[in-house]
Amino acid sequence: MTHDRNTSSKYLLITLGLSFLLTLSFDNVLAGNFDDGGDRTSSPEQSLSDQWQAHYDNARSLYASDIDQAIAAANHAREIAMELKDVELIGRSHWMAGWLYVLKSDLVNSFNYYLGARKAFLRLEDWDKVEQIEENLGSIAMDNRSYSTAIKRWEDRLETAQKLDERRVASAHFDLGLAYKQDGQFTQALSHFTHARTLYKLYYKSKDSTELARVFNEIGILYESAFTEKSDWVDSAMINYHRALVMDRSLTMQSMVANNRGNVYREEKQYRKAINQYMKAMAMDIKTGNDRLLMSHLTNAGHAYYLMNKPDSSLMYLTRAIDLEYGGINNNHSDLSQMLEIDMSDYLIQAVQLVDSLQMKYPQYVSNVNYLTILETVSKIKMNMALLESRDNADLIELASKEMEIEMREELFWSDVKFWSSLLFGLIAASLLTHKLIRWYQLKRAAQSEYDRSKRDTKELISEL
Repeated sequence: MTHDRNTSSKYLLITLGLSFLLTLSFDNVLAGNFDDGGDRTSSPEQSLSDQWQAHYDNARSLYASDIDQAIAAANHAREIAMELKDVELIGRSHWMAGWLYVLKSDLVNSFNYYLGARKAFLRLEDWDKVEQIEENLGSIAMDNRSYSTAIKRWEDRLETAQKLDERRVASAHFDLGLAYKQDGQFTQALSHFTHARTLYKLYYKSKDSTELARVFNEIGILYESAFTEKSDWVDSAMINYHRALVMDRSLTMQSMVANNRGNVYREEKQYRKAINQYMKAMAMDIKTGNDRLLMSHLTNAGHAYYLMNKPDSSLMYLTRAIDLEYGGINNNHSDLSQMLEIDMSDYLIQAVQLVDSLQMKYPQYVSNVNYLTILETVSKIKMNMALLESRDNADLIELASKEMEIEMREELFWSDVKFWSSLLFGLIAASLLTHKLIRWYQLKRAAQSEYDRSKRDTKELISEL
């Protein structure tokens, strides 16, 4: 029996001794008192960190010359960051890949990588980066005409911005107003624009600002396009356009306001006044070299002439609008197959539809050679519009499925991190407990020894007496 007890005690002491050594080793690591056999920079973790930095820098430097190589470098950086289990590097790698895919016009992959970046920075509670990424997510959804997704992402952004400053909150309200406007929810759009206006006024302390000018301009557009049933819609729209000009006298803002005033006059059937405003807008566009605005203003002028029953002038402006966007993007009027590679703006679609209506309303123009040419172009564009619409729908489905897939993959990753972290903390706790037990055992042995010695001395003293 004594032998069994001694054997068990030996095994207990060995176990406790090993745990104690583990505790000492862990304490040394925390204190930095360890020898890894050489320079610390040669550690595997440091080597991987250096590799990550090299790939990340490559991705940043290659984007202008070789976007595919830049994306490959960003993906290498992401894989290394995942291996290191470094949350910040994971977030930065995903962010870089998302930005590169935006440059490549691959909105689905860009959206997915931005989701990964958002999840990482949420873990770190880095609200500044989270807010920027949520802004990008909403912008991608807007570009893909997925307005409900944009609203969802920018609602998240609004919540995040409230942890930062008034300007971020105002910007989030403004973008939500744009998304709700595009989604046809005009009352909500006006509410968000009004919040943005109030916050920008507080932030800039009533000073002029481009951001506040944009808010006034958008409120004017809302009255002009969505609230025409109100008796004072014209005055409300014009007042907001005037306030926008007061805040921002740039040529671009002057062009936008002139165009918007033209739209009000067109809605009021004052077509001559409308065309005069469109001409002012186009003059500004030519000065600034803004072809995108020029294209939209040419389309609006063509629409006004269409309503005035002037097919020749209407066709001239619409043809120039289509040629400007279509020719300006492809630089090749004959290769219409490339239309699949560009985004169809709303104004290009409107121009195409107006030309289509001209064909039906004025069939005598079919004999015009130039008109036949534009009709052929429009016909091919319409075919590509249908293909683009089906592609966009497929992209949205793929985007939704990949969003779920990446969230599941990220959850699995973070559950692994949580498991290993829990295990590590468990080992540390066990080591600390073992250390305490050893110390308690040593104190108990010392106390017992002291007690036995005192007892022996007492017995010896009694025996001597």
